[in-house]
Amino acid sequence: MEQPLKICCVTGHRPQGFPWEYTRDPADLYASYYQFVMEREVENLIKEGYNYFICGGACGVDMDFADAVLFLKERRYPHIQLEIAIPCPEQDKYWSETDKLFYKDILAQADKKVLVSEKPSRFCFHKRNQYMVDKSDFVLVFWNEKEKGGTYSTYKYAQKKGKKIKCHLLHRFPVFAEAERACQKRLLKMFKENRK
Repeated sequence: MEQPLKICCVTGHRPQGFPWEYTRDPADLYASYYQFVMEREVENLIKEGYNYFICGGACGVDMDFADAVLFLKERRYPHIQLEIAIPCPEQDKYWSETDKLFYKDILAQADKKVLVSEKPSRFCFHKRNQYMVDKSDFVLVFWNEKEKGGTYSTYKYAQKKGKKIKCHLLHRFPVFAEAERACQKRLLKMFKENRK
């Protein structure tokens, strides 16, 4: 018997909206902490029965969310599905070659791709965001607390629609990442002292 869909979408910033210098380098303290939080959130949602995940395929939070879903699907949860809600054709037209390759790889692995608007317009991203929220039971938000832009309007739209929401405030990540690093240093020091 097929399990009913329990759907989660994500909204969040592109790299320039992050309060630290965005990178996907796992050696970077903030990047590794952020990726850890992203994977933990997706896995917790899977454990709560969510089995269908949607993102808009933009650089930054969208692609990182898709990457986390695909990683967990490959490693532990083959039943989950990923949908990419594409706002318009050629959304990657002006991206770097690295970002284009990452996007194409994500698209190739996605279970479903939905083209929300047939041509680019001022409103195609807004339409895509509303489509994702309307289809979802739960909205995961990674927000920089600026009350403007697509992430903020999607967050407000999800509230208006009465969706379940979990919001991560990105400006707090560096503090948590620094605390995590300090804790790791203390543990390493204790470990070395115990080995003497």
